[in-house]
Amino acid sequence: MIDNTIAIWHKLLEMKDAAGLDNILADNVVFYSPIVYAPQVGKPVAKLYLTAALYVFNNGSFKYLREIVSGNNAVLEFTTIIDGITVNGVDMIIWGADGRITEFKVMIRPLKAINLIHKIMRLEFQKQSALKLVSRIIPEAKRSGMMGEMLMRLTDNEPQVSEAKRTEICRTNYPAKQGSEPS
Repeated sequence: MIDNTIAIWHKLLEMKDAAGLDNILADNVVFYSPIVYAPQVGKPVAKLYLTAALYVFNNGSFKYLREIVSGNNAVLEFTTIIDGITVNGVDMIIWGADGRITEFKVMIRPLKAINLIHKIMRLEFQKQSALKLVSRIIPEAKRSGMMGEMLMRLTDNEPQVSEAKRTEICRTNYPAKQGSEPS
């Protein structure tokens, strides 16, 4: 049981502790995004949104301005600056008897902030999806001796990484099996 849900929430934000969300979110949590019309139901999807928000909103300028807590409800007004745009909003949080969050609603203003958040969150979701994919692929690539080739392919679209540097990184860290040199 969680004694002080809001104190735990503040600690998660401070530490950017996405893994800690598993402990504070109820399995049937409902997340209301300021961007998406339909409520997002369940811990996995709520965790996805809140993890992205931990990094998008919590950029060093994020701070809560006011908190109103009554029983198992809280309204936390926040501000942050993203790409030169001041974002103002509220997190409305409800938790159950066990202290786990059952509802999390985010509202933000002004309109240009909503548009910016939409764009940045979409990019963050793409990044998270890519990381999940890579985390599933890496163990298999290591087992099969194809890690170097996989890293070469993953960095193909990174112009700041030269071909020679990619090759050096891959060969140094993940030597190919004899007879299976990456092409």
